[in-house]
Amino acid sequence: MTKHQGRSKIGLYESLGGSSRRWRVRSRREGGFEYGLLLTITLNAAVDRTYTIPGFALNRVHRPAGFRAVAGGKGINVARVFKELGGHVVAGGFLGGHNGELIADGLRQEGIPAQFVWTREESRTCIAVIDPDAQTQTEVNENGPTVTAEEVRELIRLFADLLGGVQAVTLSGSLPPGCPDDIYATLISLARDAGVLCALDASGTPLLKGWRARPDIVKCNNFELSALRADAGTSVDDVTKAALSLLGEGTHEAIVTLGARGAVAAADGQVWYAPSPKVEFVSAVGSGDAFLAAYMWAKMKGENVPSCLAWGVAAGAANAAVYGAGFCQRHRIQELRATCAPEAQIPE
Repeated sequence: MTKHQGRSKIGLYESLGGSSRRWRVRSRREGGFEYGLLLTITLNAAVDRTYTIPGFALNRVHRPAGFRAVAGGKGINVARVFKELGGHVVAGGFLGGHNGELIADGLRQEGIPAQFVWTREESRTCIAVIDPDAQTQTEVNENGPTVTAEEVRELIRLFADLLGGVQAVTLSGSLPPGCPDDIYATLISLARDAGVLCALDASGTPLLKGWRARPDIVKCNNFELSALRADAGTSVDDVTKAALSLLGEGTHEAIVTLGARGAVAAADGQVWYAPSPKVEFVSAVGSGDAFLAAYMWAKMKGENVPSCLAWGVAAGAANAAVYGAGFCQRHRIQELRATCAPEAQIPE
């Protein structure tokens, strides 16, 4: 199985000869770093297959009213929305087998440059069945390929090389079997040493160990928060206190998303809450990723935390109103952003 070819340094990435695995570099440096270039890491990428089936029920044969198959995984979703907002992005992580080729081809068709380590085993497939009548969503997500120790080492080497040419990095999603649960902590330490802004969005033990390595930004949803604060409640005030407690020793911003209720962001001893704009709900899949993409896009433009929060909540809502993770449109995000007004919170 072919590994990634070449070590990419500074620049915007362009395809060489139509290959999805090789990229050359075009420099665009401003102020000592590659302006606006985000690296998204997806260690458990997938072919996302979404079926729209009105009246879905068990023990029946169904013929979908709609179907979509796209490159998926949390970091890839982040890349898609970041690009939609006008940002420059490179997607990286693990890919393998025929599904890996489909993911790489999908990214190329979307104009998202890619730098992946290729694994011996097949990338996973994730299936979602949406019933618009009942407003339900049923998901079947494969575990992913078992990666080897050498493939993990190759991923770490590739990541370290790519840090030389980016302004920021996001680390998102679940880990494939065989991947050590402290992998995010390792990558965060490398990003910190390189002076690259790093955001972590994970769950369970990888989130806990990653947070202990002190990423600049940590993001989770209300359920995932339990890995960091087991006693955290679900009210806005409870989440406000929990978010504030995650700051310090290198972590400057903590974000907790609350689904349709919006999100909370803490920074510098302050905390803000932004209610979600009202939209016609279609699917929540990828809304957290859309949030992170817009938050990072605003952050990398130099906007303050309340503004970043507003952009994130707007993108999350825009994503919830469309089928497919990360397929919200820029103009709709901008429209919803205009309605978002984060409120400063004072914990009780």
